[in-house]
Amino acid sequence: MTDALFDLLADKTWLGVLGLAVPAVWMWFRNDLCQGILRSHPSVAHLFNLVDGAALLCAVFSGLSLLNTFLSDSSSVFAGVSMHVIGDFAIHLILAFIAARLLELVWISRSNFATEGHLPGLPRVLLFGTAFALAGTAFGVGHGLSVNGLYISTGALAAIIAFAMQRTLGDLFSGISLSVEHPFKIGDWIELENGTQGEVRDVNWRATRLRGWDNATIVVPNGELARQTFRNLHGRNHRYSPWYDVYLPAEIDPRFAKTLVLEAALKCKRTLSTPPPSVRLADSGTVPYKYMVWLHFETYPAMFAGREEFFRNLHHALRDAGIQSVPPTQDLRLMRGGRADADPPSIQHAMRGLDFTSLFNEAEIEALMKRSYTELVDAGS
Repeated sequence: MTDALFDLLADKTWLGVLGLAVPAVWMWFRNDLCQGILRSHPSVAHLFNLVDGAALLCAVFSGLSLLNTFLSDSSSVFAGVSMHVIGDFAIHLILAFIAARLLELVWISRSNFATEGHLPGLPRVLLFGTAFALAGTAFGVGHGLSVNGLYISTGALAAIIAFAMQRTLGDLFSGISLSVEHPFKIGDWIELENGTQGEVRDVNWRATRLRGWDNATIVVPNGELARQTFRNLHGRNHRYSPWYDVYLPAEIDPRFAKTLVLEAALKCKRTLSTPPPSVRLADSGTVPYKYMVWLHFETYPAMFAGREEFFRNLHHALRDAGIQSVPPTQDLRLMRGGRADADPPSIQHAMRGLDFTSLFNEAEIEALMKRSYTELVDAGS
């Protein structure tokens, strides 16, 4: 097939020029033509992927054919048959690219791990790398190359690289496990053990990239992320339901207090009505009483504006009812102790506290006590 295409393009040079011009025009106007169609019909992305592959294939063959014609006319040392081999190799690579892209689109349509039209860095590299490796193997088998020798030499080189890059490979396999298990997806917000929060933007072969609230990029190695416990706060299309503590005076009837807090929560426009908010008396053994409010927000980022709205409504509700929210208090009692005067030990008490006096009888100890005296010295003397 490669020889037939080269012969056809060699006989008709204008076809080679046209084969370069048409893909160039397509790639120039592609985004403007496809953007509106893809928004209304996302399923046709597979069709555009096939068109892109066909345009790339056409451009490669046309360019190789024109280059082959030029080299042949100039009596170059590069024979035409070498261009046929290059063209055959290009066919394998382009078909591998088209197949990998189609698998990527199918993966995206059936998974929540990717949300921006392509897979994260690590799964995408593995997918396309595998496709290109299979294409290279098929090309080698078709042209009688020793594939076993290539694999043996590649395996030896891989062993040397693995020994020199142990930690990096640990990050690589940790990234693979995160991609397979997908405890989070692109667009989710996660909180690390040290309290750092960020939106997942990419997972590549070495690290996971987060975007913080200050729009800064946080790079976390995959190995470190896989070894720690983190909270997935989720992102779009996932409800976030936090608890909040409210402290009110113990003199207020708990039924009335719960009604006030619940009305303040129901007036919030940024909270979800289904499921409805809930208020519970959490602790009546302390002063003031502790109430817990359970609110539901559409997403985790929407929680911040909704939380402010709730506490603002609660402030107005308590103020209108003449109630003041009070912080928790502690009862601390202090007692003044009497002064204790300590007398220095007597000679008899000090003498009997020495170890060597156990060797003497009472008469000998009495004789030592009569000849002993006390003296106060400074420390270090």
